[in-house]
Amino acid sequence: MPFVRSTICIRSDCRFASTLAALCLPANLLGFWLGVRLQRRVSDWQFRYLVLWLLFASGLVLGLSSL
Repeated sequence: MPFVRSTICIRSDCRFASTLAALCLPANLLGFWLGVRLQRRVSDWQFRYLVLWLLFASGLVLGLSSL
């Protein structure tokens, strides 16, 4: 019986994840569009530097929020 119960939970989680993904799609497309426009305006080195710092900052915030 535990298998049947976990299957039901997985289906409801899948529906929730699909809804959440649909709600986040406009923000993802906007971020993609801004990233493409920014990459055209700055050099490759500057773009990589900016992306690395943004990744570092988001990782730092994630790490500190888990404390």
